[in-house]
Amino acid sequence: MSKVVAWTKRTQAAFGISKVLIEPQRWLASGAQKCERLLTQARHQELQLLCQRLYQASSIRQKQLDKTGQKALFYLAKSHYYQGDWEQTAATLDRLFHYEPWLADARYLAADSARLAGDKAAAWQHLEQLYPHSKRLKTWLYMAELVQTPGEWAAMQGYVRHAQQLHCAPTYHLSLADYLAKGAQRGGDFAQATQQWQDTLARVSAQRMPRSLRPPRRVDFSVVNASEALKDVKNALESAGIPMFLVSGTLLGCVRNGGLLGHDHDIDIGIWDDVSPERLIEVTSQAGMFHLLPQRHKGCLRVKHLNGIAIDIFTHYREPTTYWHGGVKVRWHNVPFELASRKFLGQHYLIPADFDTYLTENYGDWRVAQHTFDSTLDTPNAEILCERELVIHAYQQCYRAMLKGRAPLIERYRKLLTELNQTDPLPAFRHTNM
Repeated sequence: MSKVVAWTKRTQAAFGISKVLIEPQRWLASGAQKCERLLTQARHQELQLLCQRLYQASSIRQKQLDKTGQKALFYLAKSHYYQGDWEQTAATLDRLFHYEPWLADARYLAADSARLAGDKAAAWQHLEQLYPHSKRLKTWLYMAELVQTPGEWAAMQGYVRHAQQLHCAPTYHLSLADYLAKGAQRGGDFAQATQQWQDTLARVSAQRMPRSLRPPRRVDFSVVNASEALKDVKNALESAGIPMFLVSGTLLGCVRNGGLLGHDHDIDIGIWDDVSPERLIEVTSQAGMFHLLPQRHKGCLRVKHLNGIAIDIFTHYREPTTYWHGGVKVRWHNVPFELASRKFLGQHYLIPADFDTYLTENYGDWRVAQHTFDSTLDTPNAEILCERELVIHAYQQCYRAMLKGRAPLIERYRKLLTELNQTDPLPAFRHTNM
């Protein structure tokens, strides 16, 4: 008797069902699809029960687990991950790796879980084991985001060269070049990061890049999903006694538009400096719906909601004459402010009580929409902390403008790079739509 039939009969007996209402094969297929729905709805108890049932009903032939069993273990591990249970995540993935050791998404999840558990060596090991067996470019993004030292940057370069020898990584791809530049930047090798960006801009300007070697287009910002993500992060933080308030573009949309900005790309919120980085990570990682991205600065935690919306959580540091928040590149200053409640998107959110002063410090004439606003360059209250980081920012923004064929923005960042003593990266640039 197969496991599927045996499970079906046990289920009938347990629930008093005298007739099979759904064919076992069809149930397995629909069950695997339901895993994703339950995960995006953060219904973890139901998800874990379903995963256990799917796994019990799956088959193992010649030491190979079928697709249904693989998905069951993978979603079970994701459920543990989104609840901050790193030990159970690792244990579940180890069961999966016993049958399928080179599933890329499972290795990425294992690396994320190890990183958040504080075992960075294990996170590196998962990626080192994966790259000789996978052509996924995402591996190099994960590796770049783990880089923190010159030694780790040197190791990443060696792995890329090895993967290219194995034909597991392309000789050139715009996304790979982006990840190498990121690794160099995080490893403190700004000369190499600059060289990577100069080469990328030269290739794109000469239009020598077929579409197969270009990165995918960015997914549009969903106002509906963003509203859901904002409500969920508010509930998660406030249930843990952490008040949050709207800042930056999210505050601007609240006050000026009465809704989220459609051209935005993430949500911006603030918390006070009496919340430790460790406490913030603990609360968000155990909320059941947030993926925590690697941090470069302890004062900014970037999380991604289950629906794909990114949220920047900025710690606001309070000093006698200024409140400030920022990262490794820039710090934004505001005069000290109090908070007040305002109804927004059907919920009550805290915002700076004197929002006019706050927004004027951030945007100047905030009542006029500026769709090309650069928060690093155009913010009146910005303090640039590192010119080398600013150089990389200019290259990145110029690159994005080129991919969109936005000539005025290209010229803006090209001029900035010249002012920052960079060789003109686009001497032969043609203003055509990429």
